[in-house]
Amino acid sequence: MKSSKKRWNRGEKYQVVLLPEAVKSLKKITDYLRCNESDEVAKYVRKNIIDNIRKLSHMPYSHEVLHEISQGEKTYRRSLQWAYRLIFTVYEDELRVEVVDVDHTAIDPEVLKERFRRK
Repeated sequence: MKSSKKRWNRGEKYQVVLLPEAVKSLKKITDYLRCNESDEVAKYVRKNIIDNIRKLSHMPYSHEVLHEISQGEKTYRRSLQWAYRLIFTVYEDELRVEVVDVDHTAIDPEVLKERFRRK
């Protein structure tokens, strides 16, 4: 494993990829807000979540590890945008970040563990 010091000092930009589950989750969040709040709120939240996703291209290791779902070699991290959590993993050798899910922080941690146990 490469040292974390090297990771922090790298100036490279990471490619950020949204996996299909993350795209579906973001759509569900947007649809929910559109139905229960307004189009404006849905667009605003979506835009800010996407902006947060884009920011993962720089220093993705600065985000907290999600110990409750990380297992073995697979480390998941999170980035928060209000009450929404971006769940992602970093592939250092490929300079790639994969956003695997977007969810609400109110989700029961046991439900989150169960979802990721299957991945």
